[in-house]
Amino acid sequence: MTSRSDTFLDPFTIFEFIRAIGKIGPYSCGEWENGGFPWWLLNKENCQTRTSQKGFLDAVEKWFTVLLEVIRPLLRQNGGPVLMLQIENEYGSSAFCDRVYTYWLRDFVRSRLGNDTVIYTTDGGSAAYLKCGFVPGTFPTVDFGPTSDEKIKAAFDDQRKYMPGGHGPLVNSEFYPGWFVLWGEKSARIPSTDSIMKSAKYMYSLGASFNFYMIHGGTNFAFWNGAATPAPVITSYDYFAPISEAGDVTDKYLAIRTWIKSLPDWKNKPYDVPANNKKTAYGTVTMALMGGLSARLNEMCEDSEDPMSFEKLEQPFGFVTYIKKLETCGKTLDIKQLKDFGYVIINETHMGTFMNSYYGKAKRSVDLEGCTPGDTLAILVENTARLTSGIENDRKGILSEVRLDNQVLKGWTQCKMLFPNGDISKMSWSGEQQPLGKLGLYIGYFYVKEATDTFLNTTGWGKGIAILNGNNLGRYWPSEGPQHTLYVPAAFVRRGSNVLMMLELEGTSTCQETSCSVSFVDQPIFVWEKITTGILSEVRLDNQVLKGWTQCKMLFPNGDISKMSWSGEQESCHRRNVLMMCFLVPTLYMK
Repeated sequence: MTSRSDTFLDPFTIFEFIRAIGKIGPYSCGEWENGGFPWWLLNKENCQTRTSQKGFLDAVEKWFTVLLEVIRPLLRQNGGPVLMLQIENEYGSSAFCDRVYTYWLRDFVRSRLGNDTVIYTTDGGSAAYLKCGFVPGTFPTVDFGPTSDEKIKAAFDDQRKYMPGGHGPLVNSEFYPGWFVLWGEKSARIPSTDSIMKSAKYMYSLGASFNFYMIHGGTNFAFWNGAATPAPVITSYDYFAPISEAGDVTDKYLAIRTWIKSLPDWKNKPYDVPANNKKTAYGTVTMALMGGLSARLNEMCEDSEDPMSFEKLEQPFGFVTYIKKLETCGKTLDIKQLKDFGYVIINETHMGTFMNSYYGKAKRSVDLEGCTPGDTLAILVENTARLTSGIENDRKGILSEVRLDNQVLKGWTQCKMLFPNGDISKMSWSGEQQPLGKLGLYIGYFYVKEATDTFLNTTGWGKGIAILNGNNLGRYWPSEGPQHTLYVPAAFVRRGSNVLMMLELEGTSTCQETSCSVSFVDQPIFVWEKITTGILSEVRLDNQVLKGWTQCKMLFPNGDISKMSWSGEQESCHRRNVLMMCFLVPTLYMK
């Protein structure tokens, strides 16, 4: 949905990836930045998204007029591969119940594509969600992950209530074999393979259709990740899917494949499993500090009395630097509303960081003690992502007055930090260089003989953006975790010389004397405090609950099991009356 251009070139082509169903939105969710809505809608009047406000419907009509013409020849009735189209997404979970809007969506799509086009909706698996999400004249579906047989039956029973005459196919259009991850999460929510297969088999026994979401994990490259209320989504959308972010086959995939292959009534047997793509550990790359965070290009700056939002500056994502020369100085800098993080710098010295909201924590003042009149104040504001759902109108930047010792500061220069084709090298860098290991731009070069998939290991770095050969890999934040590596597809790696750039916002502990370092490894690294899989219920023997368990964490130093000591009494064992949750490492349960 764009007023600037309507493009279907890579990476946004729909001709390449649509094979069965299309989710045309206009709200798409998918943990995508702003729920899939373009940022510039926030500048329009009378434009509350997901409602019948005129400004919003006008924008949707312009977008759908283009989109639906592209989709038309791909529909099944026209000989194409698209079976059905979903409008909106889980509308019954939104804060709105605007039937004028949802009915308008239905009618507009039918007016362009005809009455024989199958239009469907998706909502959570209960009548409470279907009540506002269902649109008469469309096909209702539900979504849920692995759960009990009773809950599956109840979800499909509620779906039937919204079908004409209570009859029609049972469909779980989003069956979750995993889940997305937020920055700062300490526990992984991973459905076990057994629970996934149990629910899949039960749905199949009911004659239901279901779609694994996600069957193949993905990556939130650049600034396309969304955010939930507590925190932004990480740079991986691996989703613990049956096929990983890097395209690797997992045990979940093999279990699904084995089951499908065993079905006597399944005509199309699975193909042989292809080999996983090659991954290469390219090793350590030396990173040199090129400059501090006072990055600016004069033609990307704009002056105003009061700070301007990202949207008013027409800065979609990334960063804006707010600059003010201090005529007088003070001690306490206050900003009531700044989204999302603001790095306060005086003469290239980092004074502190504003934080809007991160797991309920906020920081709205920074101590400037030690500044002097004439100093240049710079506040580098980072947009970590607009909310995917929940609170709408998630504008970014400095959104309120800036006060120094309760005096309002006026006269600001705002500089957009753009990444032309992801290439920071095209920016000018001014100001005194920071000490090694501090905030700033780091650049490193490395040579490879063969371009393959790899992973950038950012362990030891703080937080920032990594760019390889002009490709924005996205945000790294190992100081918060759990993600420590960024997936790098082979297409981003050049045979021969490669250049890596890292815009570091917190500082790195990887430095020695004249340079710092980062490495490329051949597998992803996530660090969790615990993973919610393992034995999570009572254990019964002839229906008698067994109590008094010993749990021993099974560690593999450097992957070498020969270095382990094996005995019945180890310090790594814990005795409890009930089974403990499985940690990141494998656990041996003994009774």
